[in-house]
Amino acid sequence: MPTNVFFSPKVRTEQHLYEDIVIEALRLYGQDVYYIPRDTVTADEILNEEYSKYAKAYTVEMYIANTDGFEGEGNLLSKFGLEIRDTATFVVSKRRFSQLVEIDANAIREERPREGDLIYLPLSKGLFEIRFVEHEKPFYQLSQLPTYELQCELFEYSAEKFTTGVKDVDRFEQIYGPQVVVQIQGGTIGYAAGDIVKQIISPKIESSASATATISGGSVVDTTITVAGFGYVQPVSITFSAPANGGIRAEGLLVLNNQGSVVDINITVPGTGYTVAPTISIPSSPEPDIEEENVTGEVANFIETQARVVGGVNRIANLYIASSMSTDGTIRTFTPGSIINLNNTANTGWTITRVYNIDDPDLYIPQEPLAQNEIFEQAGQDIIDFSTSNPFGEP
Repeated sequence: MPTNVFFSPKVRTEQHLYEDIVIEALRLYGQDVYYIPRDTVTADEILNEEYSKYAKAYTVEMYIANTDGFEGEGNLLSKFGLEIRDTATFVVSKRRFSQLVEIDANAIREERPREGDLIYLPLSKGLFEIRFVEHEKPFYQLSQLPTYELQCELFEYSAEKFTTGVKDVDRFEQIYGPQVVVQIQGGTIGYAAGDIVKQIISPKIESSASATATISGGSVVDTTITVAGFGYVQPVSITFSAPANGGIRAEGLLVLNNQGSVVDINITVPGTGYTVAPTISIPSSPEPDIEEENVTGEVANFIETQARVVGGVNRIANLYIASSMSTDGTIRTFTPGSIINLNNTANTGWTITRVYNIDDPDLYIPQEPLAQNEIFEQAGQDIIDFSTSNPFGEP
């Protein structure tokens, strides 16, 4: 027998009222959290791993469904050290999440929360990764589904890039990310944690050429190429500005090499009546500019090893740089050469003189705080005696 057509649980006004009550309850008893969408930068097809970047953070209220603290296995002490395997369940309103998606220039690309996105809980300063999104709980009350239930695990850092603008979130990369240790010298102002340093690998190359003119006796007698450009195809005519008080406008053609770069200007008409050097208008190159390639990183620590002596030796320090990345989004390291402090333009004069490697005897090895490499190395020396000819058998 069919259901009674005169009684329906799908009354829109009741559904809206129920959803409004749910949202109000989340705002009363929930917590303000940051929803951080994941953006995949590169994928490793061999190891089936993805390199992720987190560039945006959005505030939204969520309810913590756990009543007696975080769930999961808790603190686990294993042979690999202390592991914290907390889990949490967050509840968010579907309508409120849809409002996040509708924000202009939003990085959230899905109509629902995605597995792999992060939730930062300021209450515990914990960063959680969404592992599963349950969209049918509570199960069709009033024939609708007003909330998402997000089952999350404590996030484990693995070379992800954080540029959300939220200091407490971005610090995860600085604390747990691998660090490059370089020796610098020559500067006068030190570095502070959080400073962004940049090293130019290759400068920007402009494709369009430019030049200046030299006059003598009212005529153009010579030109100087200021930007050679590239990508030009013969023949290319150029335009000189006209004399201010009347006369003959100068004319010329570009002289190009095999790369289409300007090496000279052939003055076909020197012109007359010039009292000041004319401006030269060169057509734009058909090729785009080659943008600057650089590597940037965030300063994690600055340790001075030698103070500056007036009239003597330069100031020397070790600079610990986290989250090094090049312009194209790939992970790159620094090389010997000059560096720039983007946070303090007055901090100049520093030059990288050495980049420490993992096999350096100075032991300035980039360490992850949770790796415990030095502890295992010291413990291993007590177990195996490598001073004997055969540490695994009879001497």
